[in-house]
Amino acid sequence: MPTGTASRTAAVVPRRLSFQFSADGEYAACVLAGASARPLVEAWSLAGPRARSRLMPVDGVPVDGTQLVPCADGRVLALLNGHAGHRLNVLSPHGSRPVGELPGEALRGLPSRDPEVLAWLLSCEDGERTTLFAVEPTGLACREVAGFAGRVAGPVWWDAAGCSLTATVVNAGGRRVVRVDAPSGNARVDRWPVVPLAVSPHGTVLGTATGPRGTVVGWFDPGGTSLRCPPGLNGLAGCLRPLAFDPTGTRLALRVTEGARSRLLIGEAGSDDLREVTLPPGVIRAAGWGRRGLHLVFTTPADPATVATVDGEGRLAPLSPRVGAGPTAALKSFPGPAGPIEAVCYGDHRTARTVVLALHGGPEGAWEFAWEPVLRACADAGIAVVAPNQRGSIGYGPAHRHAADGAWGGPDLEDVLHLGRAIAGERDGRPAALLGTSYGAFLALLAAAAEPGGWTRCAALAPFLSAERLHADANEQVRAMIDRLKGRTAITDALGTRDLDILAARVEVPVFCAHGGHDEVIPAAHSRRIVERLLGSGRLRPADVRYREPAGAGHDPLDGPGGAALTAELVAFLDGSA
Repeated sequence: MPTGTASRTAAVVPRRLSFQFSADGEYAACVLAGASARPLVEAWSLAGPRARSRLMPVDGVPVDGTQLVPCADGRVLALLNGHAGHRLNVLSPHGSRPVGELPGEALRGLPSRDPEVLAWLLSCEDGERTTLFAVEPTGLACREVAGFAGRVAGPVWWDAAGCSLTATVVNAGGRRVVRVDAPSGNARVDRWPVVPLAVSPHGTVLGTATGPRGTVVGWFDPGGTSLRCPPGLNGLAGCLRPLAFDPTGTRLALRVTEGARSRLLIGEAGSDDLREVTLPPGVIRAAGWGRRGLHLVFTTPADPATVATVDGEGRLAPLSPRVGAGPTAALKSFPGPAGPIEAVCYGDHRTARTVVLALHGGPEGAWEFAWEPVLRACADAGIAVVAPNQRGSIGYGPAHRHAADGAWGGPDLEDVLHLGRAIAGERDGRPAALLGTSYGAFLALLAAAAEPGGWTRCAALAPFLSAERLHADANEQVRAMIDRLKGRTAITDALGTRDLDILAARVEVPVFCAHGGHDEVIPAAHSRRIVERLLGSGRLRPADVRYREPAGAGHDPLDGPGGAALTAELVAFLDGSA
């Protein structure tokens, strides 16, 4: 690789992950990965004329599963996942103070509106019973407040005083709305005729219901009996998600996801009054609404996620300076076997020396028009990138999203193979390289096995052998996802069972495989077995198969220790220069 290319590839831009806002929208916190050898916690103060951030001292912040709860006094409660439970630490500029540990397979932190409560915790045992805890602001004791049957699904909402919690709960009886009065500890089940999307501090509900013409969105007054469905809310293209209410509880910010991009709408609670805020093409990650305005966590392909503010005129305050010129990204549509496939693209795949077909994780995932370090690293090295949202990706409607349910490695693999042939056809027969992460790594290796001569090489980050084998080895959350999406359903076609323990022997192109040693989503043993099968097939030389297992890394090995060097090695492999 030329010297200039290598230096650009090695440059590291920190990633901000797991953003959360305080209940009043005046503070925020996130995990900062890539800024040092270990991830850090970054706390934001949004009360002044300009957003300010500072690093909080804490040891051993894992990227995977860490939750941060910004508190109304500027402190941050960190929930750090461990093998035996969850460690709790309260972070401040003066240091890190341990709170203790809570058992349970699912623990969730909630910002507090109540000045007598630093933060709230929802702990679920065996998916059957949830307990609400309050963390006291001075002694930091965790006090049990209430318990109820089932597990909380989706967001929760507090009343204006921060004492009454509303949540959707799933149990054997289906979905129900639970109302918890924190002072008394009483919990009751409400049988609303809607599934709530958001509940204002004053009790007005934005929800969905199923009618003769399908699912509708509207406003519901718990004291009434019917759902009012304004046309403006039901004529939207894309997926609607509430973000935050303003401090008065009368205006609501909503995100509309259309494919790989986001739109921002602001509406009056209970009405059809909607206006759109013009944003650059990009993605809204989260939002909080404070006294100075609506704060967005916003990212574009040229801007890592950062906090930007919508002013009183509905304009987005300037983002932080861009990290460099570099190649620009564009959204392109490719013909697919079952309809158009949108892709995030860098460079010209028809003329570039090297082109990479990049496959996202999931399967319920998608590439977004956002900052993606591994795609940027490829583009900075002069590699053209086509990152498609094939069937199974979210953001393109129910039919597209559920096309691969019960058919992992079926319609989605068909789309990948179709795109690979189309790209090669536009390059005078020169094939693309494959790059995949997680489920996308599984899909990339399947593609390399299905058409051994259709690619130049294949890079797989945290792949698994098969849905069946992953179900046997994974944690409860992963097993539940596999069951929900019917991932273990067998496909009967010429390729046969989608099991890389069998199909890896068909791969004929060089393979680069990396897996975090602390991956709690997909055990690293899956990658080790894949490498063993590749080397034992007789089709590849030992020099054609590389395996890296960074000991301190989690599910994304590029985010762990040594991530910059691993990214540089990955890019050089894809480019064929190393």
